[in-house]
Formats: sequence, structure tokens, C-alpha cells
Amino acid sequence: MRSCLRTQIKQQQQRLLKGVQHSTTRRYLNTTTTKSSHSSSSQYSSKFLASSLAIAGLTVAASLTVLNTQGSIKNDSTITITTSDENSAFQKLISPEELSKHNKVEDCWIAIDGKVYDVTSFLETHPGGVARIIKYAGTDATKAFRKQHNLELIMRQLTPNDYIGDIPELKPAVKTRKPKHHHRSRVIVVDEDEDDEEEFSPEELEEFARQERIANKPPLNAIFNISDFETVAKAVLPSSTWGYYSTGSNDEFSLRENHYAFGRIFFRPKILVDTTACTTKAVILGQEVDAPFYITAFAGSSMADPNAELNLLKPAARENIVHLVPTQCSYPVQEFVKHAEPQQTNFYQLHFYKRSEIDNIADVFQKVESEMPTMKGYFINVDLATIGNREKDAKFRSLDPSMLDELSKIVTNSQDYAPVTWEDFKEIRKKTKLPIVLKGVQRKEDVVKAAEIGLNGCLLSNHGGRQLDFSMPPIEVLAQSKKLLKEKNLDKGFELFIDGGVRRGSDIIKAICLGASGVGLGRPFLYAMSGYGEEGVERAIKILKTEMLRDMKLLGVNSISELNEDMVDISSLQFKGLNSDDRLYNVNYSEMPKVPFSTPAK
Repeated sequence: MRSCLRTQIKQQQQRLLKGVQHSTTRRYLNTTTTKSSHSSSSQYSSKFLASSLAIAGLTVAASLTVLNTQGSIKNDSTITITTSDENSAFQKLISPEELSKHNKVEDCWIAIDGKVYDVTSFLETHPGGVARIIKYAGTDATKAFRKQHNLELIMRQLTPNDYIGDIPELKPAVKTRKPKHHHRSRVIVVDEDEDDEEEFSPEELEEFARQERIANKPPLNAIFNISDFETVAKAVLPSSTWGYYSTGSNDEFSLRENHYAFGRIFFRPKILVDTTACTTKAVILGQEVDAPFYITAFAGSSMADPNAELNLLKPAARENIVHLVPTQCSYPVQEFVKHAEPQQTNFYQLHFYKRSEIDNIADVFQKVESEMPTMKGYFINVDLATIGNREKDAKFRSLDPSMLDELSKIVTNSQDYAPVTWEDFKEIRKKTKLPIVLKGVQRKEDVVKAAEIGLNGCLLSNHGGRQLDFSMPPIEVLAQSKKLLKEKNLDKGFELFIDGGVRRGSDIIKAICLGASGVGLGRPFLYAMSGYGEEGVERAIKILKTEMLRDMKLLGVNSISELNEDMVDISSLQFKGLNSDDRLYNVNYSEMPKVPFSTPAK
């Protein structure tokens, strides 16, 4: 049986390699300027190529560098990459003993393909990637780099100063492995010349199965709704990445309620109305768009696809919807927005790590407004006093026993942000003429305060259920807030937005009826990108537009301006026990992993 399994796996590896050689070589080499027809010095992105080839589980000889690289593909499919300082007579050599000393969160080195990198800064600035990297601290991470596509993010963020030196060949011949399900440890002899000695851990078998699912995923034209994208993403993403994307905080009541609340709102359609001129065009903060929904800001796009937020920016431009650009963008924001179309509408999401950032906000505004013309306003986070307890994410990542000690430090030491107050926002309002929207408002009284001090709007959000569990669903806060603003005569010129739980065009329409100017979606576009890249994001936008147009016609309206509270029945909205049995949503929901027990050694 083992022999048969090994044969099947190697056949799969060969199939994957053949496909990757064809598609990846064409993708990353054909986009460059070719100086000659054979092994000339064609420029290309070696880190993507090595990572993609290595997904097949095959040994690839590659030297990666964060400096400019040149290389060629030989007939034996071996990648050879040289750095611009290859002829230097003084290459610093790092001993395995020295490497092993740097194995902590605050001092983390890893080796990849014979080169040692200091990745400490990455760990400090991107909590979503910590656990995926820290287990390789002070060791050779080459195999993990080849197997885990999301490690590409590290290579992109490193600088030449993070390159420490070269390391002699390590000896990975015999090692003890603890499978993530806590079965007894096994000693595995890795001998590439003797197939009979090769064994596969549960993690490796799951990775082979995942690659098989990627190879056999449904074609894009088989995707009919947003939940279909989620189904595919759950199947093709590594479990740790899926856990990071899908998690809420604590017991995830808010995560689920964000969506279920839409199921407690019902339509009151008009009849005998001519809807042949129906359109989804709208105006958001003075900007004309083709639909009143937008791609909201989120971190971690590069774990879904190497092109990260570029997969969002370009379809948003083509479909003329708003893209809210995150502070934690995978690219430097100034460089990222250079890829935007001149007529495109972006808003900039900000939050404050340090007090000095609040005090110097005028400098930020000046830089944005002078160098980033597509940025038409600011959405500033106000729900980040600290990071929520994203327990499911931590459990998914801690299933590997070797990560438990380091993860316990990371999970318990929550990230605090600079305290910001109403008095601060009174001053911030004076520093720019562009619209300012508070992002993360969760009660109607705070909405009124924001309007009273001259801000332009509030994004009603509980951070996708990732911050304070049992925060109210944004759609419910919206209904309360719009009513209170009208009572106080503050609703004119003050715009409300929501995000969280949106999966259908009908959800967007319900929010517009209750007074929202725009509706944000985050995870749905991450899931579309995870399975299908830029094309997936564009299809997701088209699906939502089509659903909106169809439902508006069935509702008996021709324009966004005709949608109002008279078109919906919200009498059941506040009764949270009345959850609809939403099968499409529930089938994709991941339960909290249970605490694993060890299996006694036999």
C-alpha cells in the first residue's frame, strides 16, 4: 500500500511540475525584456518562480536574494540565480551554530537556500505571519519556503540589510518529526536517492491533497455566488491561512450574527412599476460610482495570491467601485497607488500605532493629497484599543506542537495601539479638507457625536467580528443610527457605511434601504482572490452587481435614491434568537478546533 501511495504522490508531483514549468515560466519570464533567445540574462522574479516550482514537492536548486537577481532556466529545469555582488571576495559565512542562536521572536534568523536572513522586522510588523515563520527560527527554512506559498511575503518585505550571509550546507538527513495531530514522534530518514526509505507525515499528505484540490478546482464559470468562492478558498488555502481569514473573536457570536441579521430583514416590493431604466449607479462621499458597495481594507492579501492588493485595485477600476486601501498594504502605499487608473476612486484606511502619528497627522494628509491623487478621503480605525482574542486562528496555527511555546507568547501579548479621543478628532478634522469617516463605530450615540464635531461619516463595523465578541450586528446599529440622526436633524450631508456579513446583492440593498451610502465587503473578495486571483475578484464584483440589479427590479425601483426604509420590514431585526437557516453560509463555517489529546506511544 505504501509503495502504491508513493507512486501516486510522485505521479502527482510530476503532473504539478509539468504544469508549473509551463505556466510559471511563461508568466514570470515572458513579462520581462528578453535580450536573447536562450540563456541570456532575462530579468524575472526568482522568488515567485522558485516558490511555485517547489509547490510540487521537488528539489529545486535556487539561491534567493532580496537584491536584483539574474538567472536562466537550463534544460534540466534547474534554476540558477546569481546576485549582483557574486564576485565579491568577502562573502560572510554563518555557521549553523550561530544561526541556531537567533531563534526568538525578538531575534529571528532563518536560512533559505544557503542564505541567512534576519526576519525579525517582519515578525514585529505583521502578526498574521508570525506563527508561520517562528517555528523555523534559527533553522533551515528552505523546505518550508518551497512548500508554503505564503512565505513569499517575507521575501518581498526584506531589504538588502536583512541579508546576513551564506551558510554551509546543512545536514537534514535524520530528524524527529511530531505530526500536528499529536501522534507519537517518528524518525524519518530522508534519502532522495532511495525511494523505499521515504515516508510522508500527515502534514505532507494533506499538502499533497491540497495541491490536488488546487489542480482540480472548479472553473471560474462554475462560480455562481459569493459563497461558492468561499467553498473553493476553504479547500485550496493552507489551514493556517484559512484560519486567519475566517476567524472571529472568542466564541464568534458577532461573526455569525453579522450575517444572520440580514436574514431577519424582509422586503416590501412594489408592483406595476416600469423598471427598464434600473441602474445601480450611486454617489459615495461626492464620488460617482457604478455600485454602492466597495472593497474594504484588510491585511494579509499576499497570503491569498502573490499579487496581493493589485488583484483588488485593477478590477475595482474596471468596474468603477471604490477600493479602500489598507495601511497594512503588502506594497508601499505610495508605490501601490501608482497602479491606479487616473479616474479611479480610492479611500485610505488609517490607524495609529504611536502617539506621534496622531500629532503629525497633518504631514500624512499633505503627503497623501500631494502624491496620491486617487485618494478621495480617509477612513480612520477607532475600534483598535487592542487586538481582539482571535482564538480560532491561534488554535489552527497551534496544532503543530513545535509552535505551542512561541505561540503562547504571541497570543497572550496583545497588540496595543495609540489611544485616540474625541478631542484628537476635533483637531484632526482641521488638518484636511477631504472627507473623514470613523471606521469601527458600534453605537448610535457615537454616530451622533461624530456628526456634531463635523466629521463626514461613520463606518458601522465590529471589524468583521474579530474585535469585541457580542458587538451588535452593523446592520442593526445602522437602523438605530439613521433614526437618531433624523431626530436630531443631523442626517443631511452625513454618510453611513457598514461592513460585515454581506454575501448577497440583496444584503447590500437592505443596507441602502436603511440609510447606508456604501456597503463594504472584505472576506468575500479575499476568498475570490484565493481561488482565482484578479479574475475571481472581477467576477465577484459582477455577481454582486447582477444580483443588485435583478433584486432592485423585483423590488420595483429604478435607482439607488428610491431605496428607503419603506421598502423593508425590520420588525424581526432585534430578535437575535430568530436566526435563519442559511445553508450556504453555514456549510462554509469552520467550527473552533477542539483541544487535541496525545496518542500514547505503542
